[in-house]
Amino acid sequence: MGRPLFFHAGCPVCLSTRRQVLRAPEPERPRVEGVPPAEQKTRIAGAAALGVGFMPAPVLDHQALHGASLADLK
Repeated sequence: MGRPLFFHAGCPVCLSTRRQVLRAPEPERPRVEGVPPAEQKTRIAGAAALGVGFMPAPVLDHQALHGASLADLK
């Protein structure tokens, strides 16, 4: 298992979500690497390869986790 990643756009929603993730008590909280692709352009290709399509996007076990769109549930 790779290190958990958290890709974010640096917007208020992303930063608030990141703070909530990092606020989780130990040992439930793994060491999470925050990745702002807008500031680290070299990480954009890697994010795409992991399946990141929207941000914020947690990545666990080399797989991007995304929720369902409400439109998809209708």
